[in-house]
Amino acid sequence: MGTSGWTYNHWKDTFYPGNIPKTRWFDYYAKTFTAVEINATFYRRFTDTTYQKWRERAPDDFLYVLKVPRQITHRKYLLDSETPIMEFWESVVLLENHFGMVLMQLPPKIPYDPDRLKIALLSFPDPTKVAVEFRHSQWYSNEIKGLLTELGAVFCVVDAPNIRLMDWVTSG
Repeated sequence: MGTSGWTYNHWKDTFYPGNIPKTRWFDYYAKTFTAVEINATFYRRFTDTTYQKWRERAPDDFLYVLKVPRQITHRKYLLDSETPIMEFWESVVLLENHFGMVLMQLPPKIPYDPDRLKIALLSFPDPTKVAVEFRHSQWYSNEIKGLLTELGAVFCVVDAPNIRLMDWVTSG
């Protein structure tokens, strides 16, 4: 169980005691939660050293979920994304036993194209380590549920006003 990030200033004095310096917030966070989603990987590429530091700082049972870069999902719309997917994967696996999975958030404007999604998912060396979040209800079809189930990819439900909640289970 975890949250999306841990460095929110408004958490000081509500979650983080006021006497804990910001440099120790992750340590405090990791005593309460067993996972965290790293949104920053959506916006920029990190050095291998950063992934190694994240790995070293994490307690034994702690996992990272890393958001797939927007270059792949929001700029390329999954097209011709095999190389950037592999480059991203080569970084996240540096987390070793602290690598939980990646979150691939598809924007509302991406065209409904099951084949495009399948090619992208198969570009990851282990599709069972990919959670897919659809930001448009057009993707909520039996065909997509079957594809995610077939590949063992995880369906990530989004809680948004214009999308109904789905209770799909596509992976163990």
